[in-house]
Amino acid sequence: MENLKMKNTQLRYGAFRGPKYLLTGPTGSGKTTFVSKLVNPKAVSIITQMVGQGSSTLKPKTFVISAEVDFENCIRICAKPNSQPLNRHDYDEVIMETFSLLAKQAAKENVKVVETAENLLMKGFIKGENYVSFLGLLEDEGYEWIQETAAIIDEVQRDELRDLYDVAHARLEDPESKKAKSKSMDSIDAKLVDVFCDYLDGTVHQFSGKDIGYKLAEQYNKINNLFTTLAQDFFDSSDVTQDGYYTIDFPLSNFMDEEKIEKRNAFFSNNANEENVSIEVLYEDIIVYVGINMGLVKGLGSTAEQFHNRNGFMEFGLIDTMGAFHKYGDKQDVKHYFEQLTRENDYDGVVLLTPLYLGANEKKFLQLSSDFFRQFPFHLDVIMISNKVDMVIDQFKKEWASKNMANDPFSDLGGFGGEVEPNLDDLKEHIDHTIKLVEQEVISNINDEGNGRASVLAHYATSFVENRIDPLGLTQLKSLPQTIIEMMKRFGRAKKSSHKIKIEFDPTYGSDIGIRINSPSLESGMQKVLDPVMFHNIMQNCRANVGKIPHGNSFNALILRLPSGEGHHVILDQRFVNVHSFDVNFPGTIKNSITKSKDDLKNILRQCIKFEGVINLTPDVEKALFLRFLSRINTKNITASLVYEQTFRPVLTKPYYAFGAKFQSYINNVKVKLTNANQCSWYVLAVEKEVHRAFKSMLDTDVLYKK
Repeated sequence: MENLKMKNTQLRYGAFRGPKYLLTGPTGSGKTTFVSKLVNPKAVSIITQMVGQGSSTLKPKTFVISAEVDFENCIRICAKPNSQPLNRHDYDEVIMETFSLLAKQAAKENVKVVETAENLLMKGFIKGENYVSFLGLLEDEGYEWIQETAAIIDEVQRDELRDLYDVAHARLEDPESKKAKSKSMDSIDAKLVDVFCDYLDGTVHQFSGKDIGYKLAEQYNKINNLFTTLAQDFFDSSDVTQDGYYTIDFPLSNFMDEEKIEKRNAFFSNNANEENVSIEVLYEDIIVYVGINMGLVKGLGSTAEQFHNRNGFMEFGLIDTMGAFHKYGDKQDVKHYFEQLTRENDYDGVVLLTPLYLGANEKKFLQLSSDFFRQFPFHLDVIMISNKVDMVIDQFKKEWASKNMANDPFSDLGGFGGEVEPNLDDLKEHIDHTIKLVEQEVISNINDEGNGRASVLAHYATSFVENRIDPLGLTQLKSLPQTIIEMMKRFGRAKKSSHKIKIEFDPTYGSDIGIRINSPSLESGMQKVLDPVMFHNIMQNCRANVGKIPHGNSFNALILRLPSGEGHHVILDQRFVNVHSFDVNFPGTIKNSITKSKDDLKNILRQCIKFEGVINLTPDVEKALFLRFLSRINTKNITASLVYEQTFRPVLTKPYYAFGAKFQSYINNVKVKLTNANQCSWYVLAVEKEVHRAFKSMLDTDVLYKK
């Protein structure tokens, strides 16, 4: 136990930048179950604690499946706390729904059941959807916070609520028309949200709730501070890596530490209800290091070498994600789900996992995923796995029995004279037809009709239930172990192999080699590299957007693109009279300018960076390290840090509620932080963050430690 502790505190890095594959599928498709099939058998019982009934994963997490000796007898969690675990959009949504319901209640006479602000907040934050309702993790502090927030909302008197309802009603277009009356509830709900956003921003004539807006923003920051403290307290404060991950090891056997058992159960939860939400929701990035099933290593043979880490052991990551329909319902929402997954995660390929049993959600997922990847803008390797073949078999047998037994009046007494099971050939034909239908709908759509950037490497049909598909003898069907081995072989063949740099590192330095940045020297160099024209163009673009109020959908589309370092351009037609077109193009300006100066930036980094902990740091080794390291610097990530993390995320802590107020706050942040050619400290921070990411990527992919 002490050895595990000693090892853990010496960890230099928590992030994983080796080969990773994005695991995606509809809600309940078995993504977490799939992961559990790849791991050390001793770890299966812990991983399966996270398997629920269609809603187990709330936060994407990377399972690093590793053959390292360290993980033969333990699971290691590395988690980076999120400064805003409660999303501002979700927070505002519950607050606005609470105000709207109270206003509609105030507008009615003789209401039999009176809802209170406290009850409504309880429904939203404690008993609602589990991706929002996790205040129960705070126990008494969470309930006290709800009471405080309810008291703030109750400062708005019933008469004022009724007046604000009337304002919303007056904003309806032609409220007396039949069309308006037919959809009056939908319309009034949308208008009430608009009115209360304006009210809290202090922009409703004769009504100002600006003080309330400030207090509610303070409550948002307070709850996130409580969550951040809880996230840090879950771990030992001394177990923090250089890259900001808290770490903890859970032994797999002879485990009697009650405190750690409680912590393990708090993390490995299936999120089935508000009382059982995993503490995972509090973290920005989660890495679960777990031992591999050695049968997989043996089955891969020489292909396993394609996935060797710097210690010479097979290691790869699977990014387990929320189901496509857990939080998102309509077609546009699911498209945003795919965009968010593929934009915000760093990965080498995608695994589409969906049941061969084609229910409504499965059909919708296949259609939407194939349409999305058909137009994917970058090179992408996709492997499709159709699981739950056993459900197809059961459904076919059920339908067969229903059809063939229906006309037998003595069927209950065993009077049916024919077979009680469908013909095996008919069953095979049905499964074969279903597989071909899926391939026609998805693979042909992506490979044959797509733009050629994304391609489906293979399609496998399998079952997680052992021995259900063996008697069928169909070549298209493979056992789960065969499916996993074939999947990794195909990804291995597609993976670019490169000669690893052999390093002899100093064990007294820590668990890995390191990097040191001379920040003053980097800032001095950046001032010379960054083009003054870039600062001018950013300022001009900001000025062009001053005073504009974006449409809600347009603003949300901008938010979706900023974490990827992209802007957004929207042209609205004349029907939209209260909102404006806008063009946020400064992300492209920044990216293009840095890309244009990338060679100069690389030269500066050579002068400002030193590798540490390397015993054999000869000029040739240093040159090789720099070449691989610099090749992994991505200007998109630098841009994203500037236009999202440093300038947009702070907006979410401010007392702004309407889209226009948030947009203008963002534009002002960009003007203050990113337009002064004589002050480039924000650019330095963004570059330093990318330097650390690129270095870890090189370490996980291009380095081999000498034995």
